[in-house]
Amino acid sequence: MRFVTLTLHPAIDRILRVATLVPGDTFDAQVELTVPSGKGVNTARSLRHVTGPRSAIHAVAWIGAGESAWFARELSRLSKVCAVLCQRDCPTRLANTILETSARETHIKESMATPSPREASALLRCWSAAIRPGDIVAVCGSAPRGTKAETLRRVFNLARERKAAAVIADTNGAALEIAGAAGIDGIKGNAAEIGAWLGLSAALDPENQNHRRAVQAAFERRGAPKSIVVTMGPRGAMYLTRDTLLLAEPPRVAKNYIVTTTGCGDAATAGWMWALRDRSDDAELLRRVVACGTAKLNSADPGSLQAHDVHAFLKRISPKKPS
Repeated sequence: MRFVTLTLHPAIDRILRVATLVPGDTFDAQVELTVPSGKGVNTARSLRHVTGPRSAIHAVAWIGAGESAWFARELSRLSKVCAVLCQRDCPTRLANTILETSARETHIKESMATPSPREASALLRCWSAAIRPGDIVAVCGSAPRGTKAETLRRVFNLARERKAAAVIADTNGAALEIAGAAGIDGIKGNAAEIGAWLGLSAALDPENQNHRRAVQAAFERRGAPKSIVVTMGPRGAMYLTRDTLLLAEPPRVAKNYIVTTTGCGDAATAGWMWALRDRSDDAELLRRVVACGTAKLNSADPGSLQAHDVHAFLKRISPKKPS
């Protein structure tokens, strides 16, 4: 069984360390790392750490032609992930994260150009060819500005037509709206994003009875997902189906364990895919989501975590039903 992720808006991530960031000033920065990135790429790399060296992991990315050779080489070198790259005419965007001594983070992210109809057609051909029956598929992140809704709909339809074993989406905005009506196995977002998808005026609150009724109504929509994973930052995560609502708090970690929160959501998606492969029950699925997301806190690299931390955290996570 293979894992396949799709990153529609990949990036080259640069992590820089400075003492203190002062707007308008000039300062020295230490470049800690430069890595291929984007939500699906980070998820694929995180999967390698928890599923072992024999897992077949493929990261499909809509990448700038000029950076494709480096991107594929680094994905293989860093994580033994197979890159499946659909090349675009524009450059790949850069994403800079500036980490200060105080642990404050500043993120500066570029955007890639609006895709042309030719580029969109090439992406769909590449995506269709990348998926095999039985694959566990995750569509991750937003799409470049101006991507047609029909292109996004075809992304999900193709995964189903190619008989993937499971299709999930970790996305937001317009892509989340499309994913949430595509009849797939699951969608994922933070509490604010899922609240907006439900039509709520606030972030989803599992203790709010009106919010819980909105969730049940959403599962009755045409093309509704089978499940929803909601991340809540330091409060952990929740897992929802028609019949299930489970919450799990993250295990406590020392303050000096936390390097950056960047990539925690992507690691959580890796935990979900790992659980789908093993046909885990609902509680174990949520444990893996939270354990992987928590373990990622200890690395500046957005696609790196320690498997031994994940397994240690799994023993300390106890999903429960809300009151």
